[in-house]
Amino acid sequence: MANVKKAAAKAATKPEKKNKKQQKKSFGAVFHKIGRFFREVVSEMKKVSWPTRKDFLTYSLAVFVFVIIMTAIVFTMDTGLTVLLNKILGT
Repeated sequence: MANVKKAAAKAATKPEKKNKKQQKKSFGAVFHKIGRFFREVVSEMKKVSWPTRKDFLTYSLAVFVFVIIMTAIVFTMDTGLTVLLNKILGT
């Protein structure tokens, strides 16, 4: 009885093999899916609300200033901790 259950479980998990006609059909379907993907991308890009030039420059300036400030903070902390560590270790 246990052997029958094992065989049934093995058969249920075994993937079915495709014949050559099905393989060719699925190969062509890949290109169809790729084409559909790009058509959908173009469709979605047309729906995007792009920022105006003024908004773009404002956002870019805000990001640039934030990056400069964060760089200064990290540099200051790194330099300060290096000096502190050198004093502690006596080098």
